[in-house]
Amino acid sequence: MHDTQKTTLQYVADVCFPIALYYVVSNIALYVINFIVQYVAERFFADGTAWVIRNAAALQVADNAAAMCLGFFCVRRAFLSETAAGGEPVLVAPRRVAAGWLLEGAQKRKKDWFWYIPLLLSGTGAALALNFLAGIIQAASRDAAYVQVAKTQYAVPLLLGLIAYGIVSPIVEEGVFRGILYLKCRRYFGRRLPAALLSALLFGILHGNMVQGVYGFVMGMIMIWFYERYDSFLAPVIVHAASNISVFLISFANGGRFDGSSGGSVGDDGAFGSTSTTVIWCVVCAAVSVFSALFIVKWKKRTAAEEKS
Repeated sequence: MHDTQKTTLQYVADVCFPIALYYVVSNIALYVINFIVQYVAERFFADGTAWVIRNAAALQVADNAAAMCLGFFCVRRAFLSETAAGGEPVLVAPRRVAAGWLLEGAQKRKKDWFWYIPLLLSGTGAALALNFLAGIIQAASRDAAYVQVAKTQYAVPLLLGLIAYGIVSPIVEEGVFRGILYLKCRRYFGRRLPAALLSALLFGILHGNMVQGVYGFVMGMIMIWFYERYDSFLAPVIVHAASNISVFLISFANGGRFDGSSGGSVGDDGAFGSTSTTVIWCVVCAAVSVFSALFIVKWKKRTAAEEKS
């Protein structure tokens, strides 16, 4: 419920505090976990230092996933307040609220689970199209920071990548940026567009480089659109997970390249062949995304009309 007695500064603090808390805790946790792993490896194993160096990328991704979970744990009440309690404070044990919210959501989704198929197609198509586009315009070659990040992200074992990018990242990031930031801003602004723009913009900025920043902003807007259409937190989580997994699997299969956006090059040596082939894939994925989204819009309009009649 909108509290008209709050000042602008209080609104800003209410929105920013859980986001800041998440990042402070997760960064401190990442530093501590890195220190513990390195200390244990060097202290108790003969080739511990060499092992840490050999597995630096995998350790960084695993440590970051663990740190994200710890950070999200500290803001779980703010998340449940927005998603499960309609903005009201969570005064009981968060696990009880979460259990009831998840059970209620599962019961609602039981009858209309098949409508998540076009959601998967649209979200995954959009993510792949954006990555193909990044390869076509050689975005990675213009952003050294992204190339370094990509080398780490895709140089991990398959199972670790699926867990980190397909489970941890979608739940935590959607929980922070859509579950907390977007919903709080929507309540306070009273409008969806400013809240969506702010949430997506911050989501993009905090990726730390231009390529992922632009990608994060666009996908952030897309995931909010799905959130509103499905009126379910599950929708953006599914899109986020499917997008991450599809891009990771393609990059993993091609040695850490995704048509240039992961450090490869577009052309005859690109992950998907010539530039013209990449353009075709980009157009196909974009078309799948757009037509699936139009199908969702049509379905929602028909559902709304049936409920009124």
